[in-house]
Amino acid sequence: MKALKLKVCGLKYDDNIEQITNCHVDYIGLIFYGKSKRFVENKLKTQSIKNLKRVGVFVNATVDYICENILKYNLDVVQLHGQEKADEVIKLRSEILKLSTYKFIEIWKALSIQNKSDFKNAENYEHIIDKFLLDTKGKHPGGNGYHFNWKLLKEYTFSPPFFLSGGISIRDIESIQKINHSKLFGIDINSQFETQAGLKDPELVNKFNKIIKNHEEEETI
Repeated sequence: MKALKLKVCGLKYDDNIEQITNCHVDYIGLIFYGKSKRFVENKLKTQSIKNLKRVGVFVNATVDYICENILKYNLDVVQLHGQEKADEVIKLRSEILKLSTYKFIEIWKALSIQNKSDFKNAENYEHIIDKFLLDTKGKHPGGNGYHFNWKLLKEYTFSPPFFLSGGISIRDIESIQKINHSKLFGIDINSQFETQAGLKDPELVNKFNKIIKNHEEEETI
């Protein structure tokens, strides 16, 4: 099994962000969607965080709102989790490139998956985004708390790497380790690692991360 990145999404408290940072994860996700229980309501001190990347999650947001928060939170990645059209993504890319951040900011597109036909939507974004995030189709744009049938991953035949998301818990680790897909880049965890909405359990996150990393080390020996 190749090395997988770990993204912990839906963080909203500074102290908790510091705890999760100490777990040596690769990405943290901040949700900029007012209807979410994990909405970033107050300014967080994420600008100086090192050794991981900050992902801003947006749902049908305006370009101005996205760019404003890129600068405010020093975001490294913009994750689009709504019904953003391809031309809107292209416009967003153009505006992001104008920002004086002196770094490349990735754009990810979430795909809501329930059956194999849902992968067809990837065709519209394949050449204009950097990564996909495969989430479960449900009542909410994300954070529905359960995952889709991972046997459907064989339908993913596109060029960008992808994160696997959707209700992943520590009980899924064995199933994750059995996934053999060349484009699987990382795992996105959220609700199943919480003590309350937006507050993650650092011990559980650390345990999950270590199991993945230990497995990777064993596989490379």
